[in-house]
Amino acid sequence: MLDPLPSSGLWWVHVTIDGTDNFVGMRTPDPSASSNTPVFEHGTVSSAGFTIAGAIDPGSSYNKDGTITLVVANADLGNPGDGAVLDQTNAEAGPYGGTLNMPLLTNPVDNTDLPNGSYTLTTDGNCGILPGSSGPPPVPFTGIVPRYQVLLPPDDSAANGSQGEFNIGFDVKTGEILTYASSNVFRVTPGELQNPALPESCDATWEDVTPIILTTPVQFGDPILWTDPPPAARTFASNFTGGASFLFAYSDDDGANWIQASAAPPNGSADHETIGTGPYPAGSPFAAIAAASGFNNAVYYCAQGDVPASCQRSDDGGASFGPPVLIYDGVTTPCSGIHGHVKVAPDGTVWVPVRGCGSGQGYAISKDAGVTWSDLAVPGTSSGHWDPSIGIATDNTAYFCYGAADGHVHALISRDAGVNWVDDTDLGAVFGIQNGVFEEAVAGDPDRASCAFLGTTTSGNYGGLDFTGIWYPYIAPPTTVVTVG
Repeated sequence: MLDPLPSSGLWWVHVTIDGTDNFVGMRTPDPSASSNTPVFEHGTVSSAGFTIAGAIDPGSSYNKDGTITLVVANADLGNPGDGAVLDQTNAEAGPYGGTLNMPLLTNPVDNTDLPNGSYTLTTDGNCGILPGSSGPPPVPFTGIVPRYQVLLPPDDSAANGSQGEFNIGFDVKTGEILTYASSNVFRVTPGELQNPALPESCDATWEDVTPIILTTPVQFGDPILWTDPPPAARTFASNFTGGASFLFAYSDDDGANWIQASAAPPNGSADHETIGTGPYPAGSPFAAIAAASGFNNAVYYCAQGDVPASCQRSDDGGASFGPPVLIYDGVTTPCSGIHGHVKVAPDGTVWVPVRGCGSGQGYAISKDAGVTWSDLAVPGTSSGHWDPSIGIATDNTAYFCYGAADGHVHALISRDAGVNWVDDTDLGAVFGIQNGVFEEAVAGDPDRASCAFLGTTTSGNYGGLDFTGIWYPYIAPPTTVVTVG
């Protein structure tokens, strides 16, 4: 009990890190002091005495029932990292004295000196969800409210590098997350998957699992990563826009091992490479070839030149690719230039969204596993500044998400493979968003899809040096914004 709080008291926790005996704890002044208010401090102990380094973080406290709460920064205990072993950890309590500037426990009956223990550091102990920023007010939501957790790499991690086209792959079988930006592939393990398991709100671990082939310097790289849905859950990574023959690898175990390089003719492109996987159309003769290889899905590699674009298909899980097939040339076709990411529908239809199709935006589409292609404009769209995105639901419904010429982000729906497009909706209107960028659409069940983008309520030229808008990420599900049905 700490009622009343005794004077000349000492309550310390010792932790040995890298051979240094650190302490953190509470101490009360001697009876001659004007106040018996305790101090919360940290420092080190050696054979010559103890050294008080300073106060620990605000929030430390004690209760009359004897509970003492110590809040200490990682730096105040020698900066141990995740996985560090904390040796010779023990608690010490009792009266103290000044001999050799060391604690002098003069009353053994009242002293507590717990046995030494060894612990593995898995979290900093403060892994609650961070408070949100003061963005626009949320729209009232009915149904299951989504939750979002920010997973940040350690300060000294190469994952902090910058790359405008960041890639994320999610292995549904294991729950592991793979990211690729700049030149490094990282496996991100959330707290609940770590050993021992931590709460979902705790820090994730970031492990560099870059295949050696992707560390090759390249002047004009364009990193891309894609994780195939179960049951295979194979992850593909590439950093070369001229085809899958160079700087290409795939993994079946979340980056622990990689098959590096592929036999593929040059694609003849220079930008915006994209990789996608999915089933073959019904009756496709290539499905049996893929099944014999042990990987049932088709693998598509697409990229563009200044005007035309081509796609290649692999029927052996990425080990080799066939020749490139032109999906548009910008001369005999309405579409040209920059395209988005290839998506494959459950019925085997292959979609590639395109930013410029006549005066609007559109897509290239193949219904025979990439042997032939058609490209079409989406009616009512206007040419924008960013490549659009298509999400495909389990019933083959297509959600087309794009940025219009006025900067507003829109979504349309097609339930008949692009024959008709309906429900054109300004996704940011409810927030007053005037500019949106980096649209990305995903879909799941027939009535479940989302379009994510960065948006700002500030109008004008966001590329200008005098633009003062503040950007926030938005995820617009159809149950709240896009009309379905």
